[in-house]
Amino acid sequence: MWRATPLPSDKKPSEPVGWQSKYRSHISHLAFTRNGPWHYGPLNRDTNDGYLTNVMGKDFNFHMSYETVRKAPYRVGPVPDKPHVHPYDEFLIFMGTDCNNLGELGGEIEISMGEEMERHIFTTPTVTVFPKDLPHCPIITTKLYKPFIVAVVRPFGEGAPPAG
Repeated sequence: MWRATPLPSDKKPSEPVGWQSKYRSHISHLAFTRNGPWHYGPLNRDTNDGYLTNVMGKDFNFHMSYETVRKAPYRVGPVPDKPHVHPYDEFLIFMGTDCNNLGELGGEIEISMGEEMERHIFTTPTVTVFPKDLPHCPIITTKLYKPFIVAVVRPFGEGAPPAG
């Protein structure tokens, strides 16, 4: 669960100070590169021409992939019908595109996890967390009512070429 601690302050925000400011290192513009054909590899033709980008910080570096899912069935992963593992943590974030209803995904996702391929089905915006070495996949969009976004977040340099 996300938490923040409010700090008391009677100060007003300053005027924008530009790129020479004290906290400039906390702001990064994202450079996006288009996914190529066969993005998931030679065993999965499914692609929606998504994008790749990286977030680099002092103490962290993440790679992110984005796709807009516009068809069903749609499969995610290099060997879409078999589970795989990673030597790093990975997040898959499923978000709807209707700004008037952020609680709507626009489709149905089926995900299998663990050695026993425990199956989960969801129809609302969701994040899935795959700790390193947790078997996961297949991941399939089984129904689609409206396009939605899938974002994959993992450590930079793991499993995808650098963006930008």
